[in-house]
Amino acid sequence: MNKHTFKSILLSCNTMALDYFSKQDIIQHVSNHLHVEEKEVSRVLHRIEEWKGLEWIHGELDFMPITMMYAKSYTGSVIEALCAYALVMPYVKEHNLPYDVSLWPMSIASIVNTTCFHTIKQEYKYEVQDIIESQAYIPFSLQVLFIKEVHNLRVPLKNADASMIPYEHIEYILQELPDCGIPINRDASKDVATFFKDTLMHEFDRCCPLCGINLPHMLIASHIKPFRDCAHIYEAGDYHNGLLLCKNHDYLFDQGYISFEDDGKCLISSLLPGNIESYSIKDLLPKYLTNTRKMFLKYHREHIFMK
Repeated sequence: MNKHTFKSILLSCNTMALDYFSKQDIIQHVSNHLHVEEKEVSRVLHRIEEWKGLEWIHGELDFMPITMMYAKSYTGSVIEALCAYALVMPYVKEHNLPYDVSLWPMSIASIVNTTCFHTIKQEYKYEVQDIIESQAYIPFSLQVLFIKEVHNLRVPLKNADASMIPYEHIEYILQELPDCGIPINRDASKDVATFFKDTLMHEFDRCCPLCGINLPHMLIASHIKPFRDCAHIYEAGDYHNGLLLCKNHDYLFDQGYISFEDDGKCLISSLLPGNIESYSIKDLLPKYLTNTRKMFLKYHREHIFMK
């Protein structure tokens, strides 16, 4: 199986997972959609599951963000190399496979190749697994937005003079993505928006953390610092700038009726009408309160929350 088919199956499975919940239904519909045999679809899912690039949550298919970045990356790109590395290397090390990819089983070697590892060695002078994903997201943002010149066209941006949150690695972000601002037309960033939601769906186990509802069509990838206020595409697509909320709680959060302290304690606006208990609002669990997300929540408390 070539990489194009492999990636097409991954993308189609991710799309079908919104409408079909059983593994067999997904396999069958992807097979019909792409005109490939069901065993080929099953083989791809099995391979990614072996690499720990997907899991089944409440019986539903959930891809890791790095898997979707790999599936959407351009063939031969640095992003593809980084994502392939992040997907495959844990499996390779666990099974003591040789570093020379040509000696790997064909089921792996046909998906990643020696060019992938050559690219990593040339472009990135490290082999640190836990930072690959964040490093890959920067060129991924650049790729899907076409911010670099493409046929002498550039995506019109706004908020170029606005301030980003104080990222620890802000100098690296601006070095790799010097164009500040976000697209005026949100259609230009729809792939980033898809990645943003996919990442939050994975982090929050496809559930609203406030009420526990786990119906995919009822869940919203809610920006903490609103998209309209973001100063850079990296902010707009950074999953730390998001919460996965049901439609009801997304509205309350977006309108500033609720917010959260750095310890996860829910803040409720005095302007919220009715019986507070009827809104089923809980505190956020500590595991969701990363240092970067706390910076975004600070922005929300200061600029969105109605005290």
